[in-house]
Amino acid sequence: MSGLEFEILPSESSQPESELKTELTPRAYLLTRLADVKPERPLWLRPGHIPKGKIVLIDGDLATDKSTLALDIAAHVTTGTVWPDGSAGCDPANVLLLTAEDGLADTVSPRIRAAQGDASKMFALSEVFKDGKEVAITLTDALPQR
Repeated sequence: MSGLEFEILPSESSQPESELKTELTPRAYLLTRLADVKPERPLWLRPGHIPKGKIVLIDGDLATDKSTLALDIAAHVTTGTVWPDGSAGCDPANVLLLTAEDGLADTVSPRIRAAQGDASKMFALSEVFKDGKEVAITLTDALPQR
């Protein structure tokens, strides 16, 4: 981590209020001690398989149908239909798709329709602009910060 500076900010539970910093510096990181985190049960989109409200990454070798799998999952999410194993579907919801390889018009759209998904609930992030110029898509640049 050569050249990376960071500052560890105290948690409220470990420092008196008078010692807490109120403004973060541009390179400040908030570290959370896992012993201080109360475990919670996850919410599931597909019980035991796909967590609700989380980023899900599908990774694998070339030509192993990752895109087809992702679009089939998206189709189930957009329609709320039962999963292939017969387990209950979720409430219909929107899906944000990031794809770097497949064309929207010749691959993604036909596949989502073939899987009987609701294309009106599918959104593909295709371009990101920063300072008026197109930049590579990264989640840190593309999505608003809280």
